[in-house]
Amino acid sequence: MNPKLPLLLCLLAAGGYFWLTREHRQITQVANEAIGQLDSSSPIEVQSTSLPTNAINADKVIAQAADLLLQGPPLHAKARFKIDLLEQQLAAPGEYWHQGQGSRKTRLEFAYQSDSSRFQILQICDGRYFYWYRKLNADTQLEFVDLKQIESVDNESSPFIAGRRAWDAVGGLSSMMDHIAKTFHFEPVQQGTLDGIPVVVIQGRWREDSLARLLEGQVDSAKLAGEDWWQKLPPHLPHMVKFTIGTEAPFRWFPYRVEFLQYQTVDKKVVARPIVTLELYEVSAVATVPESLFQIAAGNCEPHDLTAFYLDRVHQFTRR
Repeated sequence: MNPKLPLLLCLLAAGGYFWLTREHRQITQVANEAIGQLDSSSPIEVQSTSLPTNAINADKVIAQAADLLLQGPPLHAKARFKIDLLEQQLAAPGEYWHQGQGSRKTRLEFAYQSDSSRFQILQICDGRYFYWYRKLNADTQLEFVDLKQIESVDNESSPFIAGRRAWDAVGGLSSMMDHIAKTFHFEPVQQGTLDGIPVVVIQGRWREDSLARLLEGQVDSAKLAGEDWWQKLPPHLPHMVKFTIGTEAPFRWFPYRVEFLQYQTVDKKVVARPIVTLELYEVSAVATVPESLFQIAAGNCEPHDLTAFYLDRVHQFTRR
């Protein structure tokens, strides 16, 4: 995990782990096999319709979605994960669990295995610790953060980043949405359907002050104010985020799709293309999630403590 980034970008960092690994040929082979497998169940497209611009407030929808995920029933969903960034591609099927009912316990897992290759990405929050485990064939890495130490941080929110609730857990959808709600400015909501499910589509770009705080010491904040601000960002950072969120029971305000996008110039026009896509489908409420799913089993992998780096990020982003 890159300690320079807030953990709302952990999906991007997960892909970065593979790009920075020395076994590029193995990565390409595994990624191509996984992408081929996912092509047989390609993403469902959103059918858009018109919606009055003032009918639904985007910020309120995202805040409600985060609250309902945190306070709602235990859930399980199947997942699809794709990265297309820095001329590298990675794809995998996966699963997502969260305990809900006020608990921060979550598990997000992606894995692919063939006759010759295997990779796995696993993120677990057990309420006290956040674990991030990655495996590519025999190469493994385990990192963790002691979230109890966040109790020493001032509980007041900052104008630049989400308040302490978002930092109390890492890896779950609720925490990620809390961060994004505070750091992105959203466009008017659009409505549509996703495989027959009524949804709203909400997209936004970085708030200038949040982006300046994130890139403090790396990019001159004055360069982030122009029309070409996105060309000044590090190549791994997204420029936009897009949510596809359900609007009807039983999973009202559930984020079925989260996309991070980057702008690029094509035929003298600026377009946005997805670089990271997380899709959740076959969502179901469950009586409970087994506690064993919130426990990490990484064999002989030596864990690396990132708590100090994480606390440094919290203090940097929440200071006034």
